[in-house]
This record gives sequence, structure tokens and C-alpha cells, in this order.
Amino acid sequence: MIKRLTVDQTAPAKQSRKRGQAESSSTGIFLASAIEQLPINSIKNYDRNPRVHGDRQITKLAGTIRKAGFLVPIIVDASNEVVAGHGRLAAAIALGLNEVPGIRVSHLSPEVIKAYRLADNRLGELSHWDATALALEFKDLAAVELDLEILELSGFETAEIDLHIQSLDEDSGDAADELPELVPAAAVSQVGDLWQLGPHRLLCGSSLDEDSYRVLLDGEKVRAVWSDPPYNVPVHGHVSGKGRVKHREFAMASGEMSEGEFTGFLQGYLEKACEHSVPGALHYVCMDAAHAFELLSAARQTKLTFKTTCTWAKTNAGMGSLYRQQTEFVHVFKNGGDNIPHINNIQLGKYGRFRTTLWSYAGVNTFRKGRMDDLAAHPTVKPWALVADAIKDCTRVGESVLDCFCGSGTTLIAAEKSHRVGYGIELDPAYVDVAIRRWQSISGKPAILAGTNQSFAQVEAAREAARSSVVGNAEVGHDHA
Repeated sequence: MIKRLTVDQTAPAKQSRKRGQAESSSTGIFLASAIEQLPINSIKNYDRNPRVHGDRQITKLAGTIRKAGFLVPIIVDASNEVVAGHGRLAAAIALGLNEVPGIRVSHLSPEVIKAYRLADNRLGELSHWDATALALEFKDLAAVELDLEILELSGFETAEIDLHIQSLDEDSGDAADELPELVPAAAVSQVGDLWQLGPHRLLCGSSLDEDSYRVLLDGEKVRAVWSDPPYNVPVHGHVSGKGRVKHREFAMASGEMSEGEFTGFLQGYLEKACEHSVPGALHYVCMDAAHAFELLSAARQTKLTFKTTCTWAKTNAGMGSLYRQQTEFVHVFKNGGDNIPHINNIQLGKYGRFRTTLWSYAGVNTFRKGRMDDLAAHPTVKPWALVADAIKDCTRVGESVLDCFCGSGTTLIAAEKSHRVGYGIELDPAYVDVAIRRWQSISGKPAILAGTNQSFAQVEAAREAARSSVVGNAEVGHDHA
């Protein structure tokens, strides 16, 4: 049974009112009524403060004060010794402040001050978070294009924020993994087009061309890179659709290159990806076992440092001459040497994110609705959740990830779902169209052609009309010949 606490309103207050305090006329409880600006060098820490404030917390407190201001005063006693606010005082010192807002309490006995000092820290621990409400708050913040410092005000780590937002996502992944039809003969996009997809951007161009990065990134350096380059294997005869699905060959590295040429091809794009990513950025590169040698050889000629190889374990096996293939490999590199740090949101599960080098996700050969359409749209499509988890491992909400071979746009979908910013380069206009239609389907927003302010649908209508006009004129000319 919980007792209701009451205040004896007939009992006179035992202490007289002091400066900065006001007595409630109805309860006899003292209410702080004045905030003083206290010189920092006049404030004394309580030597036996049992609450320890580590460097990490002080850094976060300082960041909050820098962004939002010093909103919670420090409480001191009559001798300027801290009653509550040791952490805020340390943060103020770290920020180089000369004075801080404070409330002076002189009506309390030393024993009550000791008890209050403990209660100020302990009582907050007795509450708990409403997980759904907390997740909704984070989702609202992440949905707005804010600078990273806004989310950092919360005091939560990126891994925790991602897990809370993810708890609201009831999407099994199937809807976002379904791909629109590939229509090569009537592609809307053209080489040189730069499309704005909400906060994301997609360029129809070559990942070997420096101008592609200049146009796409506009000087920005990305926090991570995810790439699924062609494996220098002909699609025909190597990608299964059991005869029902006919694939087009990739625009580059589709079996026509020698070992040396393919190594040079990989090195060319890796060098540019390094140049346009921040030091410490993690680079994820999908590559089959047969061509891992070329990838590792190419990476050694760049600033990349090999970190590990992750294995995608699919729920169903595919084709194979001896052993049926049920795995694919994602090789992980870092931009820079061992002395360059990288973001680690896993930290052995410290914040609830548990990850290993074995990644288990369903592949497109899983028996589900739309799987044959996926294979038809792109022969090596990856599930968006696989890419999103990799992005979450090494970036913060709002940071950017680059895909140099964007294909059907899985990285852009993963960025959209994980509240990151995705940048993609894709040479094949037909695949650019697939990526755009896919993003429009899950976001409900129109892609916009940069420099024209025209939506994808408007550009499609205009270019189709132009094509029809050319065909019509050609037919008229043929009739008159």
C-alpha cells in the first residue's frame, strides 16, 4: 500500500526565508525564486561526492550545453559548495565558461543536504523509459534533416538510437526488396543525369570518372562506402533464373577483362572512393571467392587497410558445380592505416548491437512473392536489411554512405530505412530507373532531376514524347523515300 505524502500546512516553517528562496503560502515548502550567476572559481566541489562523472559523460554534457545552453542551474549551499550539479560544473569548466547559473540553498541542515545530494542522483534511476514513446521521439528526430549534434543532445549512442527506431519498423523487408521491372529499351535516365531522391542523390555515370564524384558529392566526403562491383564474370550462364529470367550483361567487367585489367578496374574505383571518403571510413566490397585475389591486390595499391571478410549466409542454396552456393562474401576495408580510428557502433554488444562476421539474411532464391521479378531486375540483388545493418555498424544517423555501383538502388533504400544519406553512381540508365522507381515506391516521394526541378514522371513523359516524335518523323521520311 502506498502512503500519500502530505504537508502539515498549519505547522510554521522552521527556517526563515533566505535570499533566493520563497515560501509557498499554501504548503510551507520553500521554493527557489532566484538564480544567481556564480563565478566558477568561487564554487567548491563536494570532496566526498559519491557520484562519479567519467570523461565520456562530461563530453556529452558539454556538447548539450554548447548546443542548447546552460539550462539547469547548479545548486550550492551557503558556502558555495556544490549540492547538485558536479557534472554540469565539470562540463562548464571544460567549455571554458567563467560563470554559471546557480541556486543557493541556505535553509537546509548539513544532514538534509547530504541526503538531498544522494537523492538528486538516485531518484532518477527509479524511473524507466517508455520504449515506444522513446522510439517515436528518435524516429521524429531522425526523419528531419538535422545536423548530428541535435541527436547527440539526447545522450544516447547511435547503436541505441538505431535499435529503438528499428523496433518500430514492422516491415519484414519483402516490400522494400521488391524491384520494379527493368525496361532497357525505354530507359528514362540518361548518362549525366543527377537525380535528387529526398536527401539522397543518384548519378547516371561512371565510377571510374572523377567528374562523377565531383558532380554527385559536391565536395562532401562520405562516412562509409558500400559497393557491389561486377565480378568480371559473364552474367549469361553464371546467374541462375532456371531459364525463366534473361539477364543483360553489366556495362563493365562482365567477363571481358583479363586478371590484370580487372585488378586495374577495381583499383581505379577504390582510389576514387578513398579520395572521397573521410579518414577511417569503412569500405564494404562484395566480391566472390574466385576474384578475391584481384580485389585484395587492388586494395593494397590504395590507402585501404584490410579489416575482415564477412560472410552472407543465405537461407537457401543457389546453383553450383560441386557445392551449391549458399554464401557470398563482403570484404571490409578501412580508409587509412592502423593509427586512423573508425566508428564502431558494435563494441561487442555494449549498447545492444550484436554482430559477427556471419550475416544471415534471406536471398532472392528464397521462395517468396516477387523473387523472380527481383532476379529479372538485377542479377546480384542484395537484401536492403543486410546493407542497412552494415551501414549502422559504422555510421551515425544522418551521415552519408556512397555506392559506386548502385545497381537497383539497394544502398539508397538501406540509407532511407536507416536514416542515413545515400549517394549512388550507376552507369546503366535502365538500372538507374529501377533504383528511382524502387525508392519512389517505398518513400512515396518523387525523384527530381537536378537543374530542372522536374519529377521523374515529368521527365519520363517528356523524353517519351521526344522519342515518339523522332520515330514518327523517321517513319514519315521513310514513306516519302
